[in-house]
Amino acid sequence: MHHHGHHHGTANTLKWSFLATILFVVLEAIAEPLGRRITEQVAIPTIGIGASVACDGQILVLEDMLGLSPRVPKFVKRFGELGPSIERAVKGYAEEVRARTFPGPDNVYGMRKK
Repeated sequence: MHHHGHHHGTANTLKWSFLATILFVVLEAIAEPLGRRITEQVAIPTIGIGASVACDGQILVLEDMLGLSPRVPKFVKRFGELGPSIERAVKGYAEEVRARTFPGPDNVYGMRKK
């Protein structure tokens, strides 16, 4: 059985084949000047997550940006604090289920008349 990438010639060919198929690169938690320099020097789009405003695009973890994660990296900006609202909603739901007030008449289907 022949394994690709175990010889210098095939390894080099595989390396260039791989590089030719890269669509974008994610730059995470690197120094801003490095993120900027990489973005300026590569031909493919760069996606930053704590890298540089110069990146071609930006991503964040949804739970982090919505305030649902207790601890987040320095590069995360919280665009909301949904944790307390979600906690109140779940608590209210559980209380109404236990009290048997949910589902109420507006939340169930009746029988259709023939």
